[in-house]
Amino acid sequence: MRQGSVFAERFHLEVITSPTQMRNVLKYVLRNDVHHGLGLGILDPCSSAMSFGGFVERRGASKVDCVSVEAQSWLLRVGWTKGGQKGLLTTHDLPRVTGGLQA
Repeated sequence: MRQGSVFAERFHLEVITSPTQMRNVLKYVLRNDVHHGLGLGILDPCSSAMSFGGFVERRGASKVDCVSVEAQSWLLRVGWTKGGQKGLLTTHDLPRVTGGLQA
């Protein structure tokens, strides 16, 4: 495993404690293409977004095989649907592009 300033500078610990905060983190992670200015216009086929069951547009769709595991915490399983704009995300819910994670 590599060590050094490259990883230390890129690591940012953020303790997620509320449904709204979790919802914003999901938008940030699942639509990271937008955050980095790629604007793919589709879900990145190389991300875990394709296996995420919380998009309105993918409701009832079969999950794509993925290396991610099922959520273990209440906040990540269902809590996020109770924060901010309640309910499932749409593929058009975008992360804030500047300033990092939304608070």
